[in-house]
Amino acid sequence: MPDLFFELDTALFTLINQQWRNKYFDAAMPMFSGSLTFWTVVGLAGIAWYCMQFRVPLRRLWLPALLLGLCTGTSDMTANLLRDTVVRSRPLNSLPDVYYEGNGQWRRTPPDFSGKKSDSHSFVSGHATNSMAAAAFIVSVIPQAAPLAYPLVGAVGYSRIYNGKHFPSDVLGGWLAGWIIGKIYGKLYPVLAGALSAYAQKRARARGGTQSAPARYATARYAFVKSRLRALRLRRTGKEPRL
Repeated sequence: MPDLFFELDTALFTLINQQWRNKYFDAAMPMFSGSLTFWTVVGLAGIAWYCMQFRVPLRRLWLPALLLGLCTGTSDMTANLLRDTVVRSRPLNSLPDVYYEGNGQWRRTPPDFSGKKSDSHSFVSGHATNSMAAAAFIVSVIPQAAPLAYPLVGAVGYSRIYNGKHFPSDVLGGWLAGWIIGKIYGKLYPVLAGALSAYAQKRARARGGTQSAPARYATARYAFVKSRLRALRLRRTGKEPRL
C-alpha cells in the first residue's frame, strides 16, 4: 500500500510538473509561491475591500490582525515540526527530469539524476499550511471572503507542485494541518471579542459612564460575528432561524 501511494503521488506530480506546463503558468506560478510584492498587494487590497464594505476603521482591526499573525505563526511552526519529523526529500532533490524555479530561472534535473542530500525537507508544504491557515481564519471571521481566499490557497498549493518543490501529498497534508489550525483560531476570535466587550462594559459601569467608542464597536462586532456564524450553521443544516 505505501508503494502504491508513492507511485500515485509521483505520477500526479509528473503530470503537473512536466506535462501540464505552459508559458503562462511558467510566469505566474513563481509569484504564487513566494513573491512578497504580490502577496503584499493582495493583502492590502483585501484589507481595503473589507474596510470599505463594512465601514470599519483600520484601527479596529488589531484583534483579528493579532490572531491572524498568531495563526500563521502556529501553522509555520507546525509545518517545520512535521518536516523535521518525516524527513522526506523534495522532488527536485530526489527525482530526474523535474522542472524547478530558482533565482528567477527555470531549470531541470538531469535524466540520470539519482538524488542529492539536502537539509530542506518536503512533508508538509509550509506554503500550503500557512496559506490555508490564514484563509480558514479569515473566512471564519469574514465568510464573504471565501470565494477569494480558497482559490488563492489552491493556486499556492498547485504552484508548489508546478515549481518542483513538493509532492501533491505534501500540499494535501499542509492544507489539512492549516485548515485545523485556522478553524481553531477562528473559534477563538468571537470568544476573545466577547470577553473584551464584557470587560469594557464592566469598566464603563464601574466608572458610572457610558461605553466608549471602542467598547461599542467591540460589542457590535461580536454580535455581528456571532449572528453570521449562527446563520451559516443554520444554512448548512437546512434549518430555518427561530424568530
